[in-house]
Amino acid sequence: MERNRTMLADGIILIACVWLYVSPWVLKYGGNAGWNSTICAIVIAVLALARIFGTDRIPLAEQADWVSAVIGLWLILAPWVINSYEDTADKWSTVAMGAVIAIIATASEWLSAGEREHRPAV
Repeated sequence: MERNRTMLADGIILIACVWLYVSPWVLKYGGNAGWNSTICAIVIAVLALARIFGTDRIPLAEQADWVSAVIGLWLILAPWVINSYEDTADKWSTVAMGAVIAIIATASEWLSAGEREHRPAV
């Protein structure tokens, strides 16, 4: 059951990352704002893929949800910190994707932690 929830959460996060990655081209913004979206999307996508395909071989994979949630929070704050976003779709798209990623990653971690507590010792 845990694996299905994790894969669903990571699938949603990957979809958000795809949009985050292509949004600088689709919404036509660049500079620091575009780089921020691109780099955050790549990092979060790698962490989600690490959880999907096995956490044993990739550093930070066990903490992937928390790292993704923190990056999601950064994406929410980034338009005001970086100050190179315009007050248009680029800004609100980044904030929305950050919120989706932060909420899904946090929920996934809480559900996974609950499953780990109830798992019998091997």
